[in-house]
Amino acid sequence: MLRVKVLFRILFLLFSFLTFPFQFFILSFSLILNQGENDMPRAKSRKHPCRICRKWFLQDPRLSGRQKTCGSPECKQEWHKKKCAQWNRKNVISFRENYLQQKLNSANDSTPEAFMPDIPVRFIIDWIGLKQFIIIDYLAGYVLRRAQSVRLSIPAKPP
Repeated sequence: MLRVKVLFRILFLLFSFLTFPFQFFILSFSLILNQGENDMPRAKSRKHPCRICRKWFLQDPRLSGRQKTCGSPECKQEWHKKKCAQWNRKNVISFRENYLQQKLNSANDSTPEAFMPDIPVRFIIDWIGLKQFIIIDYLAGYVLRRAQSVRLSIPAKPP
C-alpha cells in the first residue's frame, strides 16, 4: 500500500505540468488512499456488568480492561473489601506474622488489652515482661480460636 502511495505521489510530481483535470484526478485519488490514515484507533467499547451491583457500564479506556466496578463509591468500597478479604485468606501466615510483629514493635510501658480481660495483666507483665506477655496473649487467642473452629466443625449428636 505504501508503494502505491509513493508511486502516485511521484506520478503527481512528474505530470504536474499537465492539465488541471489530470492533476485533480491524481490528487483526489491520493486523498482516497489516505482516507482514515490519521484517525486514532478506537478502543473496543463494550459494556460490562459491575461485579457488585450488576449494573452495566462502559469501562474507562485508560484502565484497559482492569475496571471491575461501575465506579460508584459504594461498589468500589465493597470490591476493595472483597479483595482484601481474599488476600487475607490466601496469605494467612504472613498476615499473622505481621500482626504479631507490629504488636511487638508498638509495645511500650502502657498496659495492653489482654485477650482475657479478667486476668491480672499488670502483675503478669511485671513478672514475665511486656513482650513475653504479648506473645503469650497472642498464642492464647490463637489456641482459643482454633479450638472454637474445631468444636464448630464437629456435627452435633442427634437426640
